[in-house]
Amino acid sequence: NTHTEINYLKTELVNDLMATTTVMEELWRYHPENPNKKDVVSEYEILKRVQLGIEKEIRETLNTNLENKGLQLLQQELMRVDPLYYKTMDTENPRRVIRALEIYRATGKPYSSFLKAKAANRNFETLYIGLTADRPIVYERINKRVDIMLENGLLEEVKKLYANRDLNALQTVAYRELFQYFDGTLSLEKAVEEIKKNTRRFAKRQGTWFRKNQHIHWFDYTTNSEAIIEFIKEKNAQN
Repeated sequence: NTHTEINYLKTELVNDLMATTTVMEELWRYHPENPNKKDVVSEYEILKRVQLGIEKEIRETLNTNLENKGLQLLQQELMRVDPLYYKTMDTENPRRVIRALEIYRATGKPYSSFLKAKAANRNFETLYIGLTADRPIVYERINKRVDIMLENGLLEEVKKLYANRDLNALQTVAYRELFQYFDGTLSLEKAVEEIKKNTRRFAKRQGTWFRKNQHIHWFDYTTNSEAIIEFIKEKNAQN
């Protein structure tokens, strides 16, 4: 029903960090208590218009800029309008750069301003544990994982999703390359090769991201699990 659709759109927009300015200002323009309200338009229509109209237009512009002018120009814009987020994000991930710029252009506020929520009070401390392995080992396992995914039906799964290939949520590693295979622009062999290569690149970026967290206690992946459990117990005893 309409009420459910409204709540869904609100949740989706809040999750996208788009609601704070754009949606609330639009809703107030039509609110019954606003003396300057315009013709009555349903809340659902307003939410739908904001989500599908503004967001689509901005995204198309940014994607065009990415394609024609390259990622560096978008990186420079993000560094200028939101230096706080720029310092902490994976700036080599074009989708994250574009998403942050979408939010800035739609709301006039930097992405980082939406992330300054008051920290929750918790009665525990977080202990971060990380596992490491030499890069050749990680890459070998990534390649093997892709092979296993294909054996388990990845190709059939992507074929079923092909009609929805333009959805933003499906622009991810493996889906994207296999969509190109079904488009006829890549051979299956080349698509699989690209999946492995792009997954390795993603893993490298993840490693860079995690190494920024100085609270992580790192263990080699061959470390006996009992040794890690003992380390956790010792840390707990100190608190």
